[in-house]
Amino acid sequence: MALNAKLEEKINKWISQDVSKEDTKELKDLLKKAKSGESQALETLTLSFAGPVQFGTAGLRGVMKPGESNLNKSTIIRAAAGLADFCNSRVHNAKIVIGYDARYHSKEFAHDSAAIFTEKGLDVYLMENALPTPVLAFACNYLDADAAVMVTASHNPKEYNGYKVYLGGRIIPGLGKGAQIVEPYDKEIAKLIAHQPGANKIKLAKKGWLKLDNKIVDRYIFSIRQLNTTLLFNEITPETKESIKIVTTGMHGVGGWVQIEALKKEGYYNVVQVEEQAKPDPRFPTVPFPNPEEKGTMNIALEYARREKADLVLANDPDADRLGVALWDPYIKDYRVLMGDETAQLFMEYFSRIAEPGQAFGSSLVSSRFMNTFAKAKGIPYMQTLTGHKWLSRVPNAIFVYEEAIGFNCNPKLIADKDGPTAGAVLANICAYFKQRGKTLFDILDMHAKTFGLYKQSQVSIRLDTPKKIKGLVEHIRHNMPDEIDSAKVDSFFDVEAHDFGTLSTNAIVICTKGDTRILVRPSGTEPKVKFYIEVIIPCDHHAPQDELAEVRKTARDKLARIEAVLKKYETLNIK
Repeated sequence: MALNAKLEEKINKWISQDVSKEDTKELKDLLKKAKSGESQALETLTLSFAGPVQFGTAGLRGVMKPGESNLNKSTIIRAAAGLADFCNSRVHNAKIVIGYDARYHSKEFAHDSAAIFTEKGLDVYLMENALPTPVLAFACNYLDADAAVMVTASHNPKEYNGYKVYLGGRIIPGLGKGAQIVEPYDKEIAKLIAHQPGANKIKLAKKGWLKLDNKIVDRYIFSIRQLNTTLLFNEITPETKESIKIVTTGMHGVGGWVQIEALKKEGYYNVVQVEEQAKPDPRFPTVPFPNPEEKGTMNIALEYARREKADLVLANDPDADRLGVALWDPYIKDYRVLMGDETAQLFMEYFSRIAEPGQAFGSSLVSSRFMNTFAKAKGIPYMQTLTGHKWLSRVPNAIFVYEEAIGFNCNPKLIADKDGPTAGAVLANICAYFKQRGKTLFDILDMHAKTFGLYKQSQVSIRLDTPKKIKGLVEHIRHNMPDEIDSAKVDSFFDVEAHDFGTLSTNAIVICTKGDTRILVRPSGTEPKVKFYIEVIIPCDHHAPQDELAEVRKTARDKLARIEAVLKKYETLNIK
């Protein structure tokens, strides 16, 4: 395939407006190679100029490369200018807060944004140091800011970066205040970004923004302390807290020390940090894919747990908005990383005991059905939302909301996003509360299994290299439904895209069988893959002894494994 004139014209126009000498040189070299017939260079350019980078589940996110479809100095400058114009169109003298993590270019992108916002007349607060995303989300509401930006790609590999945009203050004063943008705001901002001139034409102020020092972290941690002053947690003795041993890891990110400080403020000093992953490092040398959900990423932490005989293992992803949890599993006689839905059950048990009348639970479409069942049994209002905490943050009167991708919000009144350090501190108290009563956190999971049946989840992900192939695989499944899954007849099929979900729809398919198996299929909002969310429900005797529970858990694992094997066959499809 040869380089076409339209693509070449687009690339040359971008080169003429690019503000990065390094990016300009790389594009010129690629263009020269593509014109000489080098296919790899042509493919790279085609992907890099496939249209502007789009707002997804977690804002703008992409590989740090030159070109309009990627994250780079020019795309960030234009995005910041578009966001500033949006804020100015809504309110006078808009206040905006900017945070950033320790990834490559994050600090640079944050400073460029501050310079543009200042030049366009906004009241700008720039965090002085690299800090966790939940601290930025807290600062947005604490300072009553009209908008906020977090430069992070969260748990993605080192090649990625991102640009999360939050709206609050006078722009979003009600439900969703301080949350990430949703429709129609994302489209309005995208339109204003598209109308910006070339990056080299956008002015950047040399000074004028205010620095936000680490005192904001103190205020954030104080909000956690206030959250944990319940009658239940006040019953925990200092001796019990001293007996709790916790292993933590920050996954080479910015949240490790914040998590430890939050634990100390709760009285937990018996904390062992994974030294190999303690310091921020944009290379992520021990975990190329730094997501605690990913198999193997918590292996070093589990080694520490075995050596220390830990009660609890807490793992934050690099921007600390997620929390991975591992516990001693009596059924396998080893430490095991919990699924996000399992960890959520522990929070549900606690929050159900302190919830006031009218306070609600919320989970997303891709999360377990357990919360709905549990909430009904406890008389707690429940709301299901579309994927992402930008929607979960709009659950009215929420006391706890979560998403299966280890995203928990235990403080929705103050923070409109998922929040790892707060969740870690709350979970430490839950662990101590039950330990004081002779129970482990795994005992709570067993209690729930006996009461409601065992809800067990798994996932299959199929990575594809283009958005067209990702959409094509979902379409193939949509039009080629199986009659049965694991010998159980397909009982229902719900095409979420064809129906309104509240007021919106999303590209997802829900398949249920007569045996209570559910499979949800959707493209990932943050990574180039199609995800299959599998859940089985296995009935369990309320008085089942541990050996019987072990059989129930084995039945669930075997069933999930058979379904996983069927779904993995989609990898062999030739999707074009």
